[in-house]
Amino acid sequence: MRRSLKISSLVLCVAAGGVAVAALARYAQGEPGPDAGLQSMSPLTALGIALLSMSVACRVLGRARACRRLGAAAGALAVAGLCSYAVWGSDELSGRFAAMLQRQDLSHVGRMSVATAIGIGLVAVAAGLRRARAVAADRLAAAAATLSGFALLGHAYGVGDLQRLPLFNTMALNTAGCLFALALAALAADPSSGAARILAASGSADRSITRRLVATIAVMPLFGLALVRATAHDSLGLGASMALLVATSVVTLTWLAMRDGRIRDELAMQREAAEAERAAGARLREELNAQLEAALARKVEELRLEVAERRIAEEATMRAQKMEAVGRLTGGIAHDFNNLLQALAGNVALLQRSIGPDDPLRKFVDNAQKAVGKGAKLTGQLMSFSRSQRLTIKPVLVRAVLQDASELARLSLGSGLTLDVEMPGDDTWVSADAQQLELAVMNLLMNARDAKPRSGSVSVRCAPTTPPVGGAAPRYVAITVADDGQGMPPEVSSRAGEPFFSTKTQGQGTGLGLAQVFGFARQCGGEARIDSVPGLGTAVAIVLPAADAVRGEAEPSTPAGPASADARRPERILVIDDDDGVRAVVVQGLRDAGFQVWEAADGPSALALLAMGAPAAAVIDFMMPGMDGAEVARRARALWPSLPIVFVSGYADTLALDGIGGAGVLRKPFDMPTLREAVEALLAPAK
Repeated sequence: MRRSLKISSLVLCVAAGGVAVAALARYAQGEPGPDAGLQSMSPLTALGIALLSMSVACRVLGRARACRRLGAAAGALAVAGLCSYAVWGSDELSGRFAAMLQRQDLSHVGRMSVATAIGIGLVAVAAGLRRARAVAADRLAAAAATLSGFALLGHAYGVGDLQRLPLFNTMALNTAGCLFALALAALAADPSSGAARILAASGSADRSITRRLVATIAVMPLFGLALVRATAHDSLGLGASMALLVATSVVTLTWLAMRDGRIRDELAMQREAAEAERAAGARLREELNAQLEAALARKVEELRLEVAERRIAEEATMRAQKMEAVGRLTGGIAHDFNNLLQALAGNVALLQRSIGPDDPLRKFVDNAQKAVGKGAKLTGQLMSFSRSQRLTIKPVLVRAVLQDASELARLSLGSGLTLDVEMPGDDTWVSADAQQLELAVMNLLMNARDAKPRSGSVSVRCAPTTPPVGGAAPRYVAITVADDGQGMPPEVSSRAGEPFFSTKTQGQGTGLGLAQVFGFARQCGGEARIDSVPGLGTAVAIVLPAADAVRGEAEPSTPAGPASADARRPERILVIDDDDGVRAVVVQGLRDAGFQVWEAADGPSALALLAMGAPAAAVIDFMMPGMDGAEVARRARALWPSLPIVFVSGYADTLALDGIGGAGVLRKPFDMPTLREAVEALLAPAK
């Protein structure tokens, strides 16, 4: 359609230009010409239309600069004609221009009318306007088409008033036709803008309606001309012609209106469907956005939980690493400290044998023995929270432990605190280390005393309880120490079992009491539980596996003095310890028991002695530099597979000795009777 409009515009320009050139040619030849219509076009009008047709053609072809220049020339001629009317009251320029074309008789020279000058000027300006001014160009071209159209209708219908209606004088027929053609060409010159764009577009129903209306408008004048001709020849009466014209117009306009309404209704339905589709799309986008936001929120929450879990895991790992580091540190400290205690305990025991009960110095020796006991309890605290400490786990009568602990605690609690102990029956036994259990109960009682320093009550209860998570024994017993003190908030109670964590002021505690309780309970196969409410008090329960009762326990043996010469025993015992003081005490204690003793300060020396012969038994220190006790025992067993071995150690990691089968273990500090009993127990099967 765009190409058709351009071709149509060029055809109109060529036709109008041809008429103008023909008129100029006749003036140039000096021929009056038989065609009055052509002769009536003034030479000034012919020149203006020729320039105007070339200007519009350049607009169609896209030659904007040439279009504006030619249009300016045509407009200048129109302005000159109007100025002639303003000065002389008529067109005096056309005659002079004809004289220049060598015409002698000027009686037949046409004159440019005011309407013609205005029409040429309008079309020239319309053709010269840029594409951005398409609306203004269309309006100017439409005004020129209106002026020339009225003149054409006047000539066609024979109505002089219409010929003279467009200002002052009559526009010649050929002039009116050329101006009308050029106005239409200017309207259709650029199909990409303005009115031509509406006619050229084919994708919209509204634009197709516009084309039909334009076609109908173009046909109606022709139909009116036919009716006028029929009336002039008396074929139809005037009334009939008018009635036919009105009826035809009404029918045509009604059909166009109905068609327009139907098309617009279809467009409205399409718009509604498009709006509904857009609304559905918008709802779908909102739903998708909501789902994406919900998914994002869930993901963020999952990430938050994952970060929280990771933080908890990291904190647990750090606590575990701290526990491991503390365990290794305390193991080393316990080893060195227990060696000192062992040397002190051995020497004190030797002094006790040498000094009688009535000797004035005996009380100092007894005080030293008590100090050794306190030191042993402190090292026990240092090692109890380490799960690698070896305990002497056997059935323990809870009643006996609570009696001993309560007697000691009543002296330490003071007069302001009331101790209420609910003694269990003789049938309540637990699987534990008796010494460590008593120490754990004492730690809990001291903590209860510190929670109520002035007045209050502390209770000790023993009752069956639910097993811990993963508990193997079918029955468990809980020993609970409770106070009505100030209690602990959750953030404090959750950390109360950590080593060296304490809420007490400096100098009032080491932070190892509850750590010892927790470590001891875990090693016995149970657990420790804390139930504390701020302002209402705290209850700590030691949950231990229940054990069957043991009847007829042997009484503890009394310390024996040095063996006489006749009581010497033939068994040879090898003692291996890197600490000179400890080794001297052990060697002397075994010699006092009647044994023959070899001694070695390290593993290589001991292996050299073993290569000389097999001793009856070996007492080996676990923690030694270079070659530890476990390695010495393995090499000794390689030489003498049935060699009885007793390990002595103050180090925490005594579980590493489980790989040495049939070996006994003594935890430093120990007394000489205990050492003698351990050695004799290993020698008994060989007898």
